[in-house]
Amino acid sequence: MLRTLRLQNYRCFRDHTVTFHASTVVVGKNNAGKSTIVEALHLIAAIVNRNGASFVTPPQILELGHFQRCIAPSIAHLDLNLQTAFYRYSDPPAIITATFANGAIITAYLHKDGVHATVHNAK
Repeated sequence: MLRTLRLQNYRCFRDHTVTFHASTVVVGKNNAGKSTIVEALHLIAAIVNRNGASFVTPPQILELGHFQRCIAPSIAHLDLNLQTAFYRYSDPPAIITATFANGAIITAYLHKDGVHATVHNAK
């Protein structure tokens, strides 16, 4: 089960964490970021499901250091505009971090050329 979703430099969120429970409902005014949260969940699901994903060397611009391979998910079906995905049009990357109850952590890095993700177990 997903515990938290942290959005950094992503769309309308400079740095925001959403905590999930067994039943979570997202409500808010127009332009509050509800669709952005759902979009981030779709992206995390694409990484978890690995449909059309490949394992690649992370681009140097991400400066991931010790990660020799990462996941490059297929995002064509998500209709993401990676040119405008950054908080107030700031510089990439945007980072989405999903923490799961079993200790797994997925970190997705969005940049203008695509999405790369790392997966590791915190336990």
